[in-house]
Amino acid sequence: MPGLMTPDSFRYGDWSHDITPVQIDEASVAVGRTGGALVAAGAIRRDKAPTHPNSFRRSAGRAPKRWSAMNANAEINGVATVYLMRHGRTAHNVSDRLRGRNDLDLDDTGRAQAEALGALFAEVNLSRVLASPLKRAVHTAEAVACAVGLRVEPVEGLNDRDYGEWTGVERSEVIDRYGSIEAAPDVETWKALSARVTQAFDELVAESMGGAIAIVGHDASNRALLAALAPDLAFNPEDIPQSNGCWNCLQRDTGSWTVTVLDATPGDGRYP
Repeated sequence: MPGLMTPDSFRYGDWSHDITPVQIDEASVAVGRTGGALVAAGAIRRDKAPTHPNSFRRSAGRAPKRWSAMNANAEINGVATVYLMRHGRTAHNVSDRLRGRNDLDLDDTGRAQAEALGALFAEVNLSRVLASPLKRAVHTAEAVACAVGLRVEPVEGLNDRDYGEWTGVERSEVIDRYGSIEAAPDVETWKALSARVTQAFDELVAESMGGAIAIVGHDASNRALLAALAPDLAFNPEDIPQSNGCWNCLQRDTGSWTVTVLDATPGDGRYP
């Protein structure tokens, strides 16, 4: 199975034989989707949807087992656009230590990243801004909420992965010892993390009305959610890119969630 489809591989990569030729409208800087595929730069018009399995969506026919009645209700009552963001940088991001439930605050770069997200989303019609209860997520969300005149709503289900006794330890040290983070004892399993964040997401979507909502999470929680909503996004969910201060756009259409923007950052030419 192919790995993550990056913007370059999408336009020039291995599955050009599987899709019809695309036309790039260089005059447009909007980012959206046509036929359920990710559009990474410019506006791409396509005559038909790609036949390659990597279309970034969760549908009734391809849903993971946890696609439940709660989702069916959300299709009727909830919002159809979610902006999923990752918090700004912290000191432990620089040293690549497992952050987990360690309540770190943003460093100077992280605060600048949060302010840039706020400026980018100042004109977006958001009805709610939600975040993990940890300071690095809340303070990033506050920059967005302040820009649109809302308050931040902390949600426990959006919390970072629990690394247990390995919290604060360098990632490479844990991998060298156990082969992977998942194999280390006392670490929240990927299955448990995915179930927790997708349940929180479903509940928030179902109870939210009006404009789009913004959710500020963490690298692990965001990857788990993206992988659940778009199972073909990457063979290994940990390969899904989630930069500090990034944003993703999730849109729902007739029972499916589609990732229309992935790992965008303010200043890269992509806009909500």
